[in-house]
Amino acid sequence: MKNLLNHHDLNELIDRLQTLTPENRRKWGKMSIQEVLPHMTDPLWVAIGQKTARIHKSIFYNSFLGKMIALYLPWPKGATTAPEFLPGTGGTAYTTFDQDRQALIDALQHFARHGMEQDYHPNPVFGKLSRKAWARLMWRHTDHHLRQFGA
Repeated sequence: MKNLLNHHDLNELIDRLQTLTPENRRKWGKMSIQEVLPHMTDPLWVAIGQKTARIHKSIFYNSFLGKMIALYLPWPKGATTAPEFLPGTGGTAYTTFDQDRQALIDALQHFARHGMEQDYHPNPVFGKLSRKAWARLMWRHTDHHLRQFGA
């Protein structure tokens, strides 16, 4: 299973990110390319403790069902997300396309380095995850949004 702790998988996502331009249009959902870059970055910083997010306890938190959704089951297109990950409601604000794309690349690399040495913080939706589970979840999240914008 692809994950961000695998150097090849990480570089593959970064290469796909490099193909994005401000002209990419979404295939589904509501976020623009300018909103999705910070949206993809914020959960990486939450995982390593550089950003906080409120715990959203639900049937998914610390449950088998939550782990299945996070790691294996298909994600619905246009699903809701935590306000901390949406620009304008707690998420990081857009700056410029190039700066935000580079910030995402930097966050992906920092996330991977962090996970090689220490555990991540609990996920605000799914609870405590192993390093590999967090890395799988963040690979899936990034891949989901890259596909959303045709990359």
